[in-house]
Amino acid sequence: MLIQDLQNSYKSIYEKRSFVLFHAMFRYIFNRPFRTSVDVYNMIHTTNSFLKKRKKYRINRLYGCDVGMHASIQKGLILPHSFGVVIGNNVEIGEYCTIYQNVTLGKKNDFHPKIGNHVTIYASSIIIGNVKIGDWSIIGAGSIVLHDVLEGTVVAGNPAQILRRKNER
Repeated sequence: MLIQDLQNSYKSIYEKRSFVLFHAMFRYIFNRPFRTSVDVYNMIHTTNSFLKKRKKYRINRLYGCDVGMHASIQKGLILPHSFGVVIGNNVEIGEYCTIYQNVTLGKKNDFHPKIGNHVTIYASSIIIGNVKIGDWSIIGAGSIVLHDVLEGTVVAGNPAQILRRKNER
């Protein structure tokens, strides 16, 4: 009897554990920001120009974002709400950046922005021209960034003004 009880409890624990693992894998695979980011990353790092154009068209149709084919995007890009995101052709984006909806990263006088690592850019922000955004910076919603942003700085407004620096509270 004891052996039977142990086997039944093991089965129930195993079934619960497998369901939890299945649920976690399901959320990971079918999570829209994850899919968008993986598709964008794969499009950028495809060498065949025909496949790159097809992937660009697919991203534009499925997710509503426009990513330049020559953009330099590192690993870990997150696009939680990809609709309306425009990333110019020669824009450089560092590792683990988060970009929300309606963000424009574009050129001005043939210069493109360079985004550092771990940067968060909130909705409806515009970053154009020869602008460098430092690591761990935050760009507030609706900001228009025309000048460089130092590392660990929070900026917001039109035009963007510094709200807080790295060591300030």
